[in-house]
Amino acid sequence: MSPSTSSALPATQTSIKQGVGGRLAIVPDAPLPAPLEPDMVLVRCVAVGLNPVDHKIPKNFPSPGATAGTDFAGTVVQVGNAVSSEIHEGDRVCGSVHGSNSLDPSTGSFAQFIRAPSRLLLRVPPGVDWHQAAALGGIGHGTVALALWSRSGLALEATPDHPAPADELIGSGFPVLVYGGSTATGTMAIQMLRLSGLQPIAVCSPQNFALVQSFGAVAVFDYMSPTCGMDIRAWTKNTLSHVLDCISDVQSAEICYKALGRAGGRYVCLELQQPETLAQRKAVHAEFIMGYELFGKPVALPGGYGRDANPERFPPKMAVTNMTIFNLWPWWLLLSVVLAIYMTSRCIYHLYFHPLAHFPGPKLAAVSNIYYAKTWFSGRYPFKLAELFKTYGDVVRIAPNELVFCAPQAYQDIHGSAIHNREVFTKTNFQDMGLDEIGLTAERDPDIHREMARKLQPAFSTRAVQAHESTVRSHIDEFLLQMEEHGTKEQGVDMKLWLDWLAWDLAGDLAYGRDFRHVKDAKTSVFLATFLKVGLWGTVNQVSRRFPLLRPFMWFLVPPSIVMALPTLLRLNRQEMRARIARRDNLSHPDYMQHLIPAEEDQIKADWLFAQADELMAAGFDPLTNQLSAIVYNLCTSPEKMERVVTEIRQRYQTSEEITAESLQGLKYVNAVINEALRIHTSAAFGLPRVSPGAKVDGHYVPQGVVVQTCHYATTHDERYFHRPFEFHPERFLPRSHPLYEERFSHDDMDGFNPFSKGPRGCPGQSVAYMQCRLFVAKLLHRFDMELARPVVWGQDLKVYAIYHRPEVWVRFEKVA
Repeated sequence: MSPSTSSALPATQTSIKQGVGGRLAIVPDAPLPAPLEPDMVLVRCVAVGLNPVDHKIPKNFPSPGATAGTDFAGTVVQVGNAVSSEIHEGDRVCGSVHGSNSLDPSTGSFAQFIRAPSRLLLRVPPGVDWHQAAALGGIGHGTVALALWSRSGLALEATPDHPAPADELIGSGFPVLVYGGSTATGTMAIQMLRLSGLQPIAVCSPQNFALVQSFGAVAVFDYMSPTCGMDIRAWTKNTLSHVLDCISDVQSAEICYKALGRAGGRYVCLELQQPETLAQRKAVHAEFIMGYELFGKPVALPGGYGRDANPERFPPKMAVTNMTIFNLWPWWLLLSVVLAIYMTSRCIYHLYFHPLAHFPGPKLAAVSNIYYAKTWFSGRYPFKLAELFKTYGDVVRIAPNELVFCAPQAYQDIHGSAIHNREVFTKTNFQDMGLDEIGLTAERDPDIHREMARKLQPAFSTRAVQAHESTVRSHIDEFLLQMEEHGTKEQGVDMKLWLDWLAWDLAGDLAYGRDFRHVKDAKTSVFLATFLKVGLWGTVNQVSRRFPLLRPFMWFLVPPSIVMALPTLLRLNRQEMRARIARRDNLSHPDYMQHLIPAEEDQIKADWLFAQADELMAAGFDPLTNQLSAIVYNLCTSPEKMERVVTEIRQRYQTSEEITAESLQGLKYVNAVINEALRIHTSAAFGLPRVSPGAKVDGHYVPQGVVVQTCHYATTHDERYFHRPFEFHPERFLPRSHPLYEERFSHDDMDGFNPFSKGPRGCPGQSVAYMQCRLFVAKLLHRFDMELARPVVWGQDLKVYAIYHRPEVWVRFEKVA
């Protein structure tokens, strides 16, 4: 008997398949799935759900030609001859399939037609829309069922159909720990355990306590607490014997193992763990569950992820309890009510009862990170903050647990406070890119940071800075030669491009002795082009961290070139560092790495050096190109200031060879121009967030654990702290004894001027930055007059995505006779 069919099917379909390297692509003329097996149905897909596995499998285990996708919802169009009579053509169903499967490339949910096993389908009742049905899918609750009831899972006896009796609960207190209780899988597990008459206890972040309790958790613990595992062990009176770890990393496994009672028990994880992690306690039986085992067929993945075919993997008890076709309406109604109550309660709590409830700010920012995300993705983050300060005052609640300050005193309180050179307000994970080794700027541990700063200090000592002068001079001289050739033409040159080239050449040569020849060859390298894309990558990375459930899917909204920006950048930087390590005994001039690379081969820690090189390149390039661009633009739009600085330079030096870094320190107006450019265009595009220890900031008590930050742009553009803040006036930075000093700037609050931050985490390379700026300004204006070749509105055209995206600034030069 052949499968029944209600209508003719097309010869081809549109689907999403893996290409080379696992990259997903739309295929408009893909064949329909292979012929139906007797127990299968063909579904016309209407909606799909996104799972972490949908991007992890193609990324880590590419199978070119395989159809992607797992969860789906749609209408049955064909029924196999052995399918239960409960399923008919035209039924609305949802379920899951093993997508990205090298053994069955035509099976995947990201297609117009899906071949699916009938026993794993759920009928979608009236009142549930397609998106809700696709979100339920099957792989999530199927994985939970395997984890809780299969023989290689927790092997629980109680089920929702046959719950544990009440007296058993009272007598034994049978708790089950769900680590990651607020994840999608965790919330399903908690509900199933509660329906089974057991006592689910959960681990998650405090902001999700109410959520997991609403799903049935009888106790909740903070995963960030250093005593989390022991607290659970105490609560369960040392009897916990069943743990489901929905996070499955080293930290979660460590906490779960500590929580298990003296007699040990069963630990089930949803991600493959290292053997040494699972061997910490012999009394604990650990298992790794894969949702793909639901289908009872081989899983062809390497490295411990593969599975043999096992039709018995899905016991009848679980099928009856969780996978038979049932009416979903009461469940979705209950879930909708619970979510509505939870969201309303959360909003009320954050608006009226949260420790930050009395701080002003937008209402949306108080209840959700959506406002924060929207502000960052607008590309105008610091400028939006300046507007908020005008509306709400010197402190604004920018997110549910985050405050931003404007007053100069806040800089001292947050960044300047230190005990024994150890900061009081510690760093957040804002700059964490998920790497094993991190550099000085991103390091959060104050003690490790202090040790790293000690190792880097010789690279920025006075003697080291002096040794770098000849390198800086040679690059600026090459830049001047190019300006003489290209910049003196009528159309001028785009200084945004040329200053990027100059800054990258300087950063590479100073960091690890590599001249990238951008200025000399007048073209952009792949290395620099990749770095310029990292800003948007960084914005998506740090914003998505605030939405953990959506984080895996945000990257689908980003162009592939941006997604690959950081991996490509790291690879290129490592290539350069390996070459630098190889030539450590053959240097043409001093660089930073000579102070960091040990002489002995066996003492070299390559990953640590890679991390330092990553940060030295970024810190050496981005602030410098911004500083030089701001100087050029503001001088070109301020003729009076241009005349004053040109006069000072040309009266002091007869020839370019006389210009030295040491002598430039005495040119007051040159230095004032640099500082004023740093004030009006601060290099730091974001506020260097810190975690409060429970202390006062600008007179306001900030509870422990609250994130605080400053906004240098807002402070330096506030007329209360700087007179005429939006105008370029180097005179404000002159000493009172200088003939060009203007008394109207006497009340400027210089405590609000912190272009290189301050305190233990102040920029160690600021002396190098000032030296480069002085030499650039003096040598450029000694040789050339310059003017804008095209009009530009600097402030309106600036965008911020972790780093500044500056507008083009076309400048025409005229060589001085």
